[in-house]
Amino acid sequence: MKKVDKSTIKDIAIASAEIAGKTIINTLPGGSIVTSVFEAVKGGCLEKRQSKWRESIEDRLGTVEKTLDDLGNSEIFTTTILKATEIAMKTSSEEKREFLANAVLNACYMDVEEEKVMVFLDLLDKYTISHLKILIFFHNPKAFDIVAQSSYYMGSPTDPLFDVYPELNNKLFRKIYKDLFVDGMVNTEDLNVTMTGNGMVAKRTTDLADELLGYIFARRA
Repeated sequence: MKKVDKSTIKDIAIASAEIAGKTIINTLPGGSIVTSVFEAVKGGCLEKRQSKWRESIEDRLGTVEKTLDDLGNSEIFTTTILKATEIAMKTSSEEKREFLANAVLNACYMDVEEEKVMVFLDLLDKYTISHLKILIFFHNPKAFDIVAQSSYYMGSPTDPLFDVYPELNNKLFRKIYKDLFVDGMVNTEDLNVTMTGNGMVAKRTTDLADELLGYIFARRA
């Protein structure tokens, strides 16, 4: 099956970015000052985000063994690329945009109902990279070399987490972790407890979180 050519992929990415930009514009109040400010933003940070997003989409969709008809007639792909583009334009995090681009790639192949896609994308819109780092860690703590090479005896599950991601040890951590628990993404409400070494490095993500992580890591290339 013929791959989608690079120029067509670029057109898809540009069109999606333009739609997202117009959506943002339409939410702003009127007035010459607001218009001038947004024009400055559009020519600065927003333009850079659009460029980075196009590159990420081109890199992934260039590997897709699908026709234009396949993509154009896919409700899941259409929903994903439009929503993901909107989120990508609202974040300064390149890492988050990479996860969103993975979601677009996986939309070409994964058989996921639209309702779940919208839930996942809404969570990605809401979550910071810190939220995602916590989920990635608690999905499989022993996958990290620092954890695998350490001998934990007694302590809190946050001890190995902060060994891997020391930047998470700040005043926002409790709020961020609470978000994940309330959303049903982790199965332990309170990490401020003392556990055995095995408990400290146990998996704590739920099935829903595991599905989300599978959705934002590219599986097809």
